[in-house]
Amino acid sequence: MLPPPFPSPSQGVANRDIKLENTLLDGSPRPLIKICDFGYSKHEKFQSAPGSRVGTPAYLAPEVIMTTKGNTYDGKIADIWSCGVMLYVMLVGAYPFERPEDKNDPQKLQKMIQRILKVEYDFPPGMKLSVELRDIMARLLVAGKGESGMKLNYSSLG
Repeated sequence: MLPPPFPSPSQGVANRDIKLENTLLDGSPRPLIKICDFGYSKHEKFQSAPGSRVGTPAYLAPEVIMTTKGNTYDGKIADIWSCGVMLYVMLVGAYPFERPEDKNDPQKLQKMIQRILKVEYDFPPGMKLSVELRDIMARLLVAGKGESGMKLNYSSLG
C-alpha cells in the first residue's frame, strides 16, 4: 500500500523524482512505502507548473522528456508513470526500457529514451504474471499528457 507521503498529491504536490532509491519501508508488519526525497517537488498552487526535465532518466515519463521551454506537464501524472517503472523494477529486477544488449553501446541513453517515448517494454519470456498485474502496468505506463489510465483518488489513500 502506498500512503500519501507528506506532502502528498492530494495536497497539490508532485514529487517529480519517484524512484526506488527515494523510497523507504516503515518496518510495520505490512510495510508501507514512503517517499523520502522532495528536492524536485512542485506545489500546483504555490509554485509554477512543472516545465523542466528533472528526475532520473530511467523513470522519466514521455511528457517530461518531450517538454520544451515554455511548456508544462502534469507532475502528478508523471509521478504515476514513475510508480509504474518502480513497480516493474520490483517485479523484474531490471528497468523496463533498458536492454542488456545496449550495455556497452554509446547510444544506450538515447535508445532508452526512444523506448520510453514509444512505451516499448515487455516482461521477460516465461514470467508468470496475472492478468490484473499486466492491466495495472498497462494503466500506469501510459504516454501522453494527462492520459493516464489510472483513476486515483488521492484523498482516499490516507
